[in-house]
Amino acid sequence: MVALTTERPQGDARAAFELASADDSIGEEASAAPLYEAAMRLGLEPSLRRQASIQLASTLRNLGRADEGLALLHAERLQASDDLDDALAVFESLLLADLGREREGLSRALGAMAGHLPRYRRSVTNYAKALLTTAVGFSDDDLFLFARDGAPELPDTTDRGHITHDGARIWYASHGTGPAVVLLHGGLGHAGNWGYQVPALLAAGYRTVAIDSRGHGRSTRDDRPYSYELMAGDVLAVLDHLSIDRAAFVGWSDGACIALVLADMAPERATGVMFFACNVDDTGTLPFVGTPVIDRCFSRHGKDYAALSATPDDFGPFVEAVGAMQRSQPNYGAADLATLSRPFTIVQAEFEEFIRPEHARYLTATIPSAKLVTLPGVSHFAPLQRPATFNAAVLEFLKAQN
Repeated sequence: MVALTTERPQGDARAAFELASADDSIGEEASAAPLYEAAMRLGLEPSLRRQASIQLASTLRNLGRADEGLALLHAERLQASDDLDDALAVFESLLLADLGREREGLSRALGAMAGHLPRYRRSVTNYAKALLTTAVGFSDDDLFLFARDGAPELPDTTDRGHITHDGARIWYASHGTGPAVVLLHGGLGHAGNWGYQVPALLAAGYRTVAIDSRGHGRSTRDDRPYSYELMAGDVLAVLDHLSIDRAAFVGWSDGACIALVLADMAPERATGVMFFACNVDDTGTLPFVGTPVIDRCFSRHGKDYAALSATPDDFGPFVEAVGAMQRSQPNYGAADLATLSRPFTIVQAEFEEFIRPEHARYLTATIPSAKLVTLPGVSHFAPLQRPATFNAAVLEFLKAQN
């Protein structure tokens, strides 16, 4: 092999890769690793780069450097998909197991296997996602898994369906018993985006009510423009249908706007509001800057809309209609905020893409009985990125309400 590689130009990436592979095959991982790294640094051709990444990650695992191998494959799976996707997932699962993240590793392996099991693809995919709801240390910071698979499905319940209210059919799902927690999703999403939160809340003894906002998910709408007031009215109608007098509201992005309106228009129905990643006026938002994470979330929203909506071909008009609401609402001034009587927990992510951090501080200073919580290491999509971090904040908020 050395003789053959000498026929290639000095500093040739392919030669370094072949030498690394040869050393790897005879158990010389210590010499193989730097050769793989050199091959990739020298500009290995795309058709071999993913192969080199997988082999280097495996080599690093054998050298006791599983964390480095996992980081390498994590970056690699964000690249273009190819016929080595499943191999990459299998080696990721081994590295995760070595790092004590067995459930996450098993989930990766099952997810790769599902595509080869047409009869059982859906059930195996769901099992893979369900494992993540209790996986220690699980993260999906880049939303790769969310874009590919969506959030874990909500648990089964017989207490789900539609109510008819104010020109729309509103879908809800109620789980468990105990103090009620209403989960209000973000714009363009749906109740299923809380798939990592519902099991954690049920385990802690709460009753959850997840609602598809008007025009989102399985809920319909009429011809009126979207408004947070209309959506808040829908939430109250669901609570009336379920005979729930009071609840804690956990709102994410647009869902936080709905929770704000609920606490204003019907404070007697709210034990408190967790207000995550939202503004109350047009000074609270950052200039929009697209990112791959935002693109992946948007892509998943489009797929879910097509799968769930009564108007599956209208995602474009839906996006524009929701955007028109977001650009013009809400409009709460300082005097309005000062009248809010329910406890608020204002939650801001460390890497929030849409809401100014000073806006969160302003809300905390202006709303009576408000406190500020900052979530480290996550962005606007924290409930999906690091569920354990977000769930801990939710449970701390609920503890204070009860």
